[in-house]
Amino acid sequence: GEDWRRIEFPSLDLRSIVFLSDSTAVLSCSNGRIIKSKDLFRTFSVSVTPSSTEIKGIHFVDDIRGVLLDKNGLMAKTTNGGSNWTNVCYVNAGTINDVIIRNEDIIYAVGDRGKTVRTSDGGFTWQNISIQTESKLNSIFSGEWNKLYAGGSKGSIFFSSDNGVSWEKQPAQTSLDVIDIGFFDDNCGVAITAEGDVLMTSLGLLESGNQSGQGDNPLIVSKDEVEDNFTLIGNYPNPFNPKTTITFTIPERSSIEIEIYDILGKEVKHYPKSLFDGGRNSIEFDGSNLPTGVYFYKLNFGSFTKLGRMVLIK
Repeated sequence: GEDWRRIEFPSLDLRSIVFLSDSTAVLSCSNGRIIKSKDLFRTFSVSVTPSSTEIKGIHFVDDIRGVLLDKNGLMAKTTNGGSNWTNVCYVNAGTINDVIIRNEDIIYAVGDRGKTVRTSDGGFTWQNISIQTESKLNSIFSGEWNKLYAGGSKGSIFFSSDNGVSWEKQPAQTSLDVIDIGFFDDNCGVAITAEGDVLMTSLGLLESGNQSGQGDNPLIVSKDEVEDNFTLIGNYPNPFNPKTTITFTIPERSSIEIEIYDILGKEVKHYPKSLFDGGRNSIEFDGSNLPTGVYFYKLNFGSFTKLGRMVLIK
């Protein structure tokens, strides 16, 4: 991301991008068109879909099978990587804001006023699994097993452990609109608000931290009762350039694994399990080869995890 080149798409209002490989990408547009490139946009083709309005969600199961939903609920599928699309059905769910697919048959969509629908037969029939809320739902994420997360207006984040049969609201400690949500693994996730705040979780409890990086410590999210003597003190300095020290405490001599991720969830550094003495410990992180941005570090101690945030400014 250190160098960028401008690519013009005349008369096309772009909405989202999905990468099918290192060089192949699909863009969705506000007029229902799809742009596909196989060479990082040196060349590209424009495909017509059954939709003529804004495409709200586009996801791919693999590099050839995908699904899109427009804001009016029209659903279309592709079996050739987005070159051609076939109309499947209309989802009777009002305005559609996001869609996620687990496989070719199981698809979820969210909309306004808690509207949530699910299909298990590729879109031919839909089940109403709406959340009891007046919030506009902007994003849905499908985790491992039966877990679902939905994010929406006024800081609302909802969790389901049974494929949407029941939902519970999570404490997010923010009133800002959540526009996207995703997870690194089954426990650690990040949600983003329209105003640039980042919400982080390591154990299913969400709290907020601003990207400005101000304050003595980065955000630490955990449940106090989980492990009183496993503590992530934080990193100092923060913001930093190019080095910072991550400090933590453990109750006894144990192995600790540390992972560093960028804002998109890509792992940029991995410290394999190493033995540390009980008590206060630290490790230096060098971001010399990384661009300015927000980064997250995850500490794994046995079955417990801590997550922190740091800001690299060059």
